[in-house]
Amino acid sequence: MSFRRFAWASFHHKSGLPPSHHHRLVRVFSLLIPHMEQLPPSSSFSDLPEDIARIVFQLVADRATTDALACALVCKMAKLWVEPSIYREVVVDAGGLFLRTVKAPTSTKPPDFFAVHVKSLFFESVENDVAIAEVLQKCRSVTSLAFWDIGSGYKTSLSQNLSTIALTPTRLSLLTDLVPPTGRHFRHPIFQAVTHLDLCVEPNKSPGWTWTTLKEMASLTHLSLFLSNVGGPRQFAQVPVKYLPPSFRVLVICVHRSADDDEIKAMSEGRVDPRAMVAFLGTSAAEEPPCRHTFFMTWTEFQNEWKHPSKVYPDAWTRAEKLIEQRQLEQSGKCKTILLNVFMCRRTSPFIPQSLRPSTPLESSCPIKGNP
Repeated sequence: MSFRRFAWASFHHKSGLPPSHHHRLVRVFSLLIPHMEQLPPSSSFSDLPEDIARIVFQLVADRATTDALACALVCKMAKLWVEPSIYREVVVDAGGLFLRTVKAPTSTKPPDFFAVHVKSLFFESVENDVAIAEVLQKCRSVTSLAFWDIGSGYKTSLSQNLSTIALTPTRLSLLTDLVPPTGRHFRHPIFQAVTHLDLCVEPNKSPGWTWTTLKEMASLTHLSLFLSNVGGPRQFAQVPVKYLPPSFRVLVICVHRSADDDEIKAMSEGRVDPRAMVAFLGTSAAEEPPCRHTFFMTWTEFQNEWKHPSKVYPDAWTRAEKLIEQRQLEQSGKCKTILLNVFMCRRTSPFIPQSLRPSTPLESSCPIKGNP
């Protein structure tokens, strides 16, 4: 009997699942085969040490949420192995199972299960303030936290967590109008560990942000501003860039394709800030950006970066950083060309006295970093 068939028969017999579950086993084993083929021909899956079997299931579960769910249906032991992967990155929506699981009066999971294993929360279409507060209370170790489409107006649960040390994410995405008018600043404890911040700016709904406090976010390295609802994104972006902390590296300015081309060109050339890059958000991946040093991404792509942060690469900030490096190299090359032309003109022009002509080689006098 081949290893595939023997392993399948052995594990199927051990699991004792009814015939209605056969298709689930087939799916899991189709995912496990690449790992199992590396074992000796005389082995079976049931002969593996428990820790090896656990690692195999966890490897499969980490590939995608659907794979993790399939593994969880094999047997109780497999479910225990893969549940941390299932709950590592959670999308919280009004009709989803996660809210029901969190709010259940009794649970088979340990009391601190969600606090230990949930590392990413993406709130979508959840307007129940009490439900949001309960999820945040039980998932205290999140490193990535996103509030998208949770209704208009600020939430009491959110404003309370902004002002406590219960949550210290390193990635945070939110609409600016979710913060109460008296607290629109970046001194809140929830911002203290944030390195990657994404803000959907609603100037008409949330005026009065104190951008000067942005410099107090000592850990901040990456910022994205969704400015499609802002008239004159270039002028608006010039305000927060004045107060970016010394640690800062990349600014992504997100706009719709309908934005003014002159403004886009100015921002894409680094005239707002040399660390800034423009991203176009739309519905079709076939759209092309209108000018160089910009990039396009769909809403789904941008959303998935926050739904599954560990599974999406490169993200918007990584793409922007590469374009910034490319732009800097091109600008550096242009600068060298201009210096060379000026140098040669001064050295050879008959209208410049000999005493004023440069006598040192260009390489030794060029101030551009990187020259020998």
